[in-house]
Amino acid sequence: MSSFGILFLSAIFLVLFQSPAFANFGIPMIVVIEPILILLLIPVIIMESLVMARTIKSIKFSKILCMTSISNLVSTIFGFPIMWLLMTAVELGLQIIRSTNAEIRHIADNLPEIVITILQAPWVAEGEILGAYLFLMIPFFFLSWWIEYAVAKSFIKVFNIKEEQKTIKSAVFKANIASYIFLSALPFIPFVTTKG
Repeated sequence: MSSFGILFLSAIFLVLFQSPAFANFGIPMIVVIEPILILLLIPVIIMESLVMARTIKSIKFSKILCMTSISNLVSTIFGFPIMWLLMTAVELGLQIIRSTNAEIRHIADNLPEIVITILQAPWVAEGEILGAYLFLMIPFFFLSWWIEYAVAKSFIKVFNIKEEQKTIKSAVFKANIASYIFLSALPFIPFVTTKG
């Protein structure tokens, strides 16, 4: 089974078989965010394609849609899990250092809550999910932009795109800004957060 399949089944399992959360056990944010990104993939692809079509005029919209679809699939399926693993490694490394050094432990124990939330963003307590989600949007934005631009560059010759690479880079950047504003605003939309 692919990593996508495992993630998807894990998310369904967690939703269907909920149990009380323990305060000392972190929630892996990949389980929270990856299903959201997969569910919103089609609206994000359409949004980004519309934004890119305003800048890239030398090819048809259907080709922009194809390019954006492939680049978003790559960044969603591979980019997000890779970034989450890297951030988890950093968090675990910091925890190991903190547990072995009394001076660092004292400094860490006196950090402001926002700094702790940022450092622990890949694995969080239940009440910190929104803050971690919003923080994680920052590195994921930059990673998505980088991956999607790399994929878009590979289409320059295939689709005979006439615009310069810097124009394409700018179009991908603008498209990602639009989609990440949408993804960051999502938790604040009433119908998404209200329980019915």
